[in-house]
Amino acid sequence: MKFTTVLLLIPLILSCTPKKKRKKNEFWGECTVNIHCGTGKICRDNKCVDMKKTGLEKSVKSPPGMVFIPAGEFIMGANVGHPNEKPQIAQKTDSFYIDIHEVTWSDYSECLKKGHCTPASCSGSGKFPVSCVSWHQAQSYCNAVGKRLPTEEEWEKAARSTDARKYPWGDSSPDCKKAAYNRCNLNGPVAVDTLTDGKSIYGTVGQAGNVWEWTSTTLWPWDQRSDPEMLTAGYKPSRKIDKSKTSHFRVIRGGSWKEGPEGIRITIKHLLKMDFSSPLIGFRCAKD
Repeated sequence: MKFTTVLLLIPLILSCTPKKKRKKNEFWGECTVNIHCGTGKICRDNKCVDMKKTGLEKSVKSPPGMVFIPAGEFIMGANVGHPNEKPQIAQKTDSFYIDIHEVTWSDYSECLKKGHCTPASCSGSGKFPVSCVSWHQAQSYCNAVGKRLPTEEEWEKAARSTDARKYPWGDSSPDCKKAAYNRCNLNGPVAVDTLTDGKSIYGTVGQAGNVWEWTSTTLWPWDQRSDPEMLTAGYKPSRKIDKSKTSHFRVIRGGSWKEGPEGIRITIKHLLKMDFSSPLIGFRCAKD
């Protein structure tokens, strides 16, 4: 009788024993894609590895003034914020190079001297970011130096790396050593080499504030309305524009020195007419 009772109690005891909770990605190791890993790490053989230890950075020699961005997955967009920032998705890019800094007035002046560029609609000098140039002028400059404008996916990956950080340096609030924004008592942008405390994991500088930057992207991928009438940065048509004409618009990223902390987040974007120019808009180039 006692033996029978013990046998009957065994299933009950087993059912009450706490089950061991499986760790995330237990069957596949630490990761399967880069976005499972933290800041500055990539997925190699199902393990999260420090990108610097892979030798990936050292194995590719970047052109002067540029950094290498490896191919692979990254997190794009946000689940909070403006409608055109949503939703947060996993995105991929091929490998590419991107300028460390925004193109400067000095850089642009050289292009003018060679006859490959046309004058900006305002003036500046030195290492301050060139501005007052349209999308066409920005693209012409990049082409003249053997480069191109980055897509908005490339721009965001260069600023963000593989995690979901809010700013190029992380999630901490901006300060005037990291970004040029409206709490720094500025009358204009700062020299492109002065914001090194705010650099991204890959080493780009100035992707939060200073000047907005043109990209080659026509429409953001997840804005189903694709309606320029909803946009307010620099150009707002008085009537609805035919969607067949939206090819005349391009995405700008990064915010400017006039924006507040929320206006210089990585995922902030606007759509502008390609022939529009402003003292608040500049650019940087990319290269395959």
